[in-house]
Amino acid sequence: MTYFINRSLRVNVFLLTGCLYLIFLHSSIGQESQKKIEDRLAIDSLADAVQQLITSGQYEEAEQFLQTINADLSQLMPDLASNALLLNLEGSLALATGKIETAEEKCESALQLLIQKGLQEDLLLTSIYKNLGVINWFMGNNREALELHLKALSLQQKLKVDSLNLADTYNNIGLVYANEDPDKALQYYTDALAIYRTVYNDENNPSIAIAYNNIALINQQKQNYNAALRDLEKALLIWQALYPGNHPNTAFVLASMGKVYLDKNSQESANEYLNRALTMYQAVYGDRHPEIANIHNLLGNVALQAQSFDEALTHFQTALVANSPFFSDMNPFSNPPIQVGYRADLMLSSLILKAEAFESKHLNKTLRPLDLRGALTALETADLLVSQIRIQRANVQDKLSLGVLSGELYEDAVRISLLLHNGGLRRKYYAEKAFYFVERSKAALLLSAINDSKAKSFANIPPEVIEEEKQIKENISFLEQKLANKPEPSIEQIYRDELFTLARHYASFVEELESQYPAYFQLKYNTNLPTIKQIKQVIGKNSAILNYFVAEKSRRIYLFYLDKNQFKIYDLPKGDNFERYITGLLNAMNYQKEELFLQTSSYLRECVLPNFVQIPARIIQLSIIPDGRLFQVPFETLLTTKVSPKKTDDFSELPFLIKHYAISYDYSAGLFYENQNKALEISDSQAALICAPVKFQNKGLQSLAATAQEGQQIDSIFKTNTQSTKLLLYDQALEATIKAEDLKNFTYLHFAKHGYVDETQPALSQTPLQP
Repeated sequence: MTYFINRSLRVNVFLLTGCLYLIFLHSSIGQESQKKIEDRLAIDSLADAVQQLITSGQYEEAEQFLQTINADLSQLMPDLASNALLLNLEGSLALATGKIETAEEKCESALQLLIQKGLQEDLLLTSIYKNLGVINWFMGNNREALELHLKALSLQQKLKVDSLNLADTYNNIGLVYANEDPDKALQYYTDALAIYRTVYNDENNPSIAIAYNNIALINQQKQNYNAALRDLEKALLIWQALYPGNHPNTAFVLASMGKVYLDKNSQESANEYLNRALTMYQAVYGDRHPEIANIHNLLGNVALQAQSFDEALTHFQTALVANSPFFSDMNPFSNPPIQVGYRADLMLSSLILKAEAFESKHLNKTLRPLDLRGALTALETADLLVSQIRIQRANVQDKLSLGVLSGELYEDAVRISLLLHNGGLRRKYYAEKAFYFVERSKAALLLSAINDSKAKSFANIPPEVIEEEKQIKENISFLEQKLANKPEPSIEQIYRDELFTLARHYASFVEELESQYPAYFQLKYNTNLPTIKQIKQVIGKNSAILNYFVAEKSRRIYLFYLDKNQFKIYDLPKGDNFERYITGLLNAMNYQKEELFLQTSSYLRECVLPNFVQIPARIIQLSIIPDGRLFQVPFETLLTTKVSPKKTDDFSELPFLIKHYAISYDYSAGLFYENQNKALEISDSQAALICAPVKFQNKGLQSLAATAQEGQQIDSIFKTNTQSTKLLLYDQALEATIKAEDLKNFTYLHFAKHGYVDETQPALSQTPLQP
């Protein structure tokens, strides 16, 4: 979803020969000479001239004017600040024309020049921060975008800028919150609109139109379609009054109205508004621009709803062409190189939609495997693109967010691979494809962390550099935890400023690391996964892997069984009560509800490991790789046969799965492979660190009395085999002690304790030890 953005300096009324509304580049003029004041007025006039051309959609004129004023700016500001101003204006132009990477490069250079000049409390800096915030938002780096906008807001408040600039920043902050917290976004948009309406006497103002548009898009997201259309009508009238004829802002509102009608299943109205928007965009931009690609994606959706599959495919292919400066192949079986798109996220959407159109055409019209292969090749390209986007996203939460977005991609890819597998041709190839996509859906973030660690070792990065990075990351984590605890506003701002500076320092540090050590870069971003053949080589002869994939859209559970000799796929139904029974099992165990336990345990075993799943008699060890809600299921407790409550006297006699198999868990088959390889490399001298705090009175948690005996038994087993251990029980299980240990000296780490995972704010996740 796209939103309107107040990108840079504000212009109310502008004449090329003079500036009626000035934004000064410094916080105050002080006692400067009249000559300096006149120079500043001239600089502001030139900058506003460029910005007004950009705002009015006159991009070629803006580019020409920038070239013209270059010498004038250098004469008026004979220092680095003139270059920073020019770079920021060039960045604003690149941003307006959809050239996101160019915009980022220009604005980052402008920022570095101002920092080099020592102008870290300069109003130009707020404009650069806002531009970079919008750029990062476009790239999906929402956390960094938010920090940049909050930094701009803090600096604006410090410089006591006018309320209009504050309103612009409120609007931009609303953009970041739009998807993850619509109510908070709506509050920021409403605050911005209130300021605009207070300052401007005339309703026909660009900022008011922008606010109406953004509020409408939130209402659309909340399915308040009529309210959304009312606000979009207001925005449309304003843009038509301000810019008669073709203008990108008018086209954007028309496109937004088309999207609302599409959500309302009013295909005829959706087609009308989207085609009006397309015609207008093409008059302004030509045939290649991200917004034109977005319109074609929407028109493709309309065609797909009408089951006009070839028309839909044409639109999605046109979207790929429009989003690229070089790709021109209109054959829907062709896909662009992933490096050539203006907007990577938009290319990702086009590829996923194209795959959906191919699959729908196969299922509802042709039944040709060719169409399924067309869908799969589109998703293979999308998979490569996800890897590239993940490199660009620095924040862990943004990477997790990408994981959610790419989940649809991998579910589609697994399903289509299995359709081709079941079709009879190249069955082994497509079965392995399905397994590959399951792994890609699970392992990307964890494997990237492993790759990062391994890369530092193999690339011969000096220990002191690795230690420096560790300190930076620990300081960032500390500040994130402090912010997550919602401190007082004055303290919060101090933390935010420190975090902002530290995060940018870390980004520069990593960039320099990757530049100085090319081998590190290549290893860190290696996305290769182990093949089934490689995984089989490290599986023990009496072991097997049960790799689960839960397909939410199709409500299926795919079980990939793998042992030393076999690879099988089972397609299992995901019953309507699946999630309810998982909750029931956990409650039964927690509250000791025997009858409920027997019922839910048997049901879930039939769901995830039915009797027709053939496990050879020689298998005594199961490595289980769950997915989705299955991560919450203790497989050890599942019952292999149904048991009547009336026949249950002793629960220790029940046919638990753990009585048939030793059970372990992993996050992915790729990580299983990594761990097995690591185990093969370990020497005979294997040490263990055993930690059990046992009591947690000061944390309000229950004591875990049996963990002390468990720890002592593990310690005894290791010592019997003449292996060294370190046993930390009760008050010995100190946080400081654990942090002081060199954990690399231990082959095994055993922690018996509580744990708390905060899914919304990962920085607040905890693992309690003794203080």
